[in-house]
Amino acid sequence: MVGHGSILAFDETTDMRSLAQHLLRFGAHESCGKCFPCRIGLQRAYELFSDDEPVDRVALEELLETLELGSLCAHGSGMPAPIRSLLLHFPDELGLR
Repeated sequence: MVGHGSILAFDETTDMRSLAQHLLRFGAHESCGKCFPCRIGLQRAYELFSDDEPVDRVALEELLETLELGSLCAHGSGMPAPIRSLLLHFPDELGLR
């Protein structure tokens, strides 16, 4: 589940890196901007996925932890959950280093 209360369905043809980009772009767009972890962290996490370079997993994990622990509301602290799920179930498809 994501911040807008929707459930996203996908099949085996879904590009998981694009899905991560979509989720993070949505999260960054919907951030109210009140707290730094959410306002800056979601944008930075999106940027990690936005080019064709491998994603720095350590940097991503640090951003997700900062979001979970430092965000003021459920939007910021909840956005890492679907990304962590992708990291757990589809690590090879995310282009990590």
